[in-house]
Amino acid sequence: MVNYKIDPATREFVMKLMEEKDRIEHLIRGHYAVLASNNVGLKGSLVDALGYPRDDIDVYEVRHARHKIICLQNDHKKVMQLIERGIAKVYEDLIDSPGIDSEEINSCLNGYPVFKKDETVNDPTFATISFVDKGSPAEEAGLRAHDELVQFGSVNYKNFKDVSQIMRIVSHSINYGITVIVRRENADLTFELVPKPWAKPGLLGCQIQTKNTS
Repeated sequence: MVNYKIDPATREFVMKLMEEKDRIEHLIRGHYAVLASNNVGLKGSLVDALGYPRDDIDVYEVRHARHKIICLQNDHKKVMQLIERGIAKVYEDLIDSPGIDSEEINSCLNGYPVFKKDETVNDPTFATISFVDKGSPAEEAGLRAHDELVQFGSVNYKNFKDVSQIMRIVSHSINYGITVIVRRENADLTFELVPKPWAKPGLLGCQIQTKNTS
């Protein structure tokens, strides 16, 4: 039996970071719900044409929610960067273990949520992400060019017909997380993608193409 040299401290560090990631995402969703209940988003004026606070929304509540979302998103980005470093350290430990191959590495990483193999792991992919813009919601979520889609929200290879299905899910999920499972280098990775307006047109900042099955 191969003795895998994974530092227990590294493993605990990554798992705690994942718990913090989940906590932050839960808080962000709660604050976005506040904005949704006031029919506003992260941007937009909170005063009327005469410069008075709008009487159709709770201005204090909206300002507080917006501020908290921005702070939490910054915290989320930092946590994700630390998680990536931790996972990289785990990879290094595994690679240094004698006699281990890539399949065994993926098996060991099954305990980490970032690399968690979903039960759809054997399902065929149905579309490909052809490119991802820098600074886009897709990049923030962790998606990369050439990732192959295993699942996008409720869409998988069994019910996929065309990309318009994905676009409908995106349009109905603005500022809310969508579970996306991609296949990358023979591993199935799960991400939470939050469609939202950003610096460029569109809500994702990536292009999804149907796979060529011919």
